[in-house]
Amino acid sequence: MDIVAALNKMECIEKLASDLYKHYHSIFLDDAEASYFFYKMSIEEKGHRNLVQYVKRLVRQNPKLFSNVDVDYEHFDKLEKRLNEEIKRKPYPSLSEAIGVTEEIEIVIGEAYIRNLPLAKNPILTD
Repeated sequence: MDIVAALNKMECIEKLASDLYKHYHSIFLDDAEASYFFYKMSIEEKGHRNLVQYVKRLVRQNPKLFSNVDVDYEHFDKLEKRLNEEIKRKPYPSLSEAIGVTEEIEIVIGEAYIRNLPLAKNPILTD
């Protein structure tokens, strides 16, 4: 897959994850600790999205240093679908369910990126 297409998909996933955690933040406003946790998660995902956007700029400026990546596009699609389903979920999840979903999403996102995007060895990114 074209690396820019993969990064576009990652950017979308990070936005959806941020949207989901912002949604959870609003659901649990009565629980200050839970609400703050989801707020922080939302901000963290925005940071991840910004990082993906930065890498996309590097790729566009230095295309010869980046090659296509072998990613499981279906895996990204499933993750995107899962995030959208959770954002639209009715009735709202309990706090325990929301934390479980958050844990699941974070593990899946991490595995998708680490396993599928071997960018760490790229000299421009290690600098």
